[in-house]
Amino acid sequence: MFFPSFCTGFVAPLHAPLWVINGNHEFLYADKRKPDGGAKVASPASWAKKLARYAKFWHLSSRYYTKDIAGYHLIFLSAEGPLPVEIGEKQLNWFEDDLSQHPETTLVFFHGPLKGTLLNYNKSVNTPRGCAQPEGRLQAILARNPQVRLWISGHTHTPATNYSYAADGINRYSDTLVDIHNADLDRKKIWTNSLYLYPDHIEVKTYDHHARAWMPQFDRRYDR
Repeated sequence: MFFPSFCTGFVAPLHAPLWVINGNHEFLYADKRKPDGGAKVASPASWAKKLARYAKFWHLSSRYYTKDIAGYHLIFLSAEGPLPVEIGEKQLNWFEDDLSQHPETTLVFFHGPLKGTLLNYNKSVNTPRGCAQPEGRLQAILARNPQVRLWISGHTHTPATNYSYAADGINRYSDTLVDIHNADLDRKKIWTNSLYLYPDHIEVKTYDHHARAWMPQFDRRYDR
């Protein structure tokens, strides 16, 4: 397993704290591909080693953790299998317990999106392999914790050119919770989201790195 140079090089110019989360590609697959070039799922023992190496590489005492900033509670979750963006029982219990102790406005960062927050624009979207799991347990936890306002995700590689990328009626998971989808960096065009946390609201803005310009059509505002 290795971490491409752009993982660190892309964020190196930023003079700010770096808080990372892992996705399925950090642990789920074997180092050698199938004869046809496809990814081969590794063994659970390999997952554990790769996840441990990931945490060591980024100097994390735990792969899932929290931060508090500007009166907001931020939760960073870790994909750990066996499905690509599945959370294990121990981490789920930790997540639920942490929420019970933090009634303030909360943002969750996890590689997998919540089910139903994208249109079914390809065969992988909104499937067990394509959205955060276990779906039922997460739905129950989030229903009991309306302080979670945003769920920030990736995994589906949804580009800004896709209607699902930033359509509130689609991205909305519940009356109080919206999924903010992020595109991947492996494209000729790269888009990134920035979140601005204000005392009474949150703003989300999208930047086009190819055009070197903000995209005001994707500006979003959510009450705290």
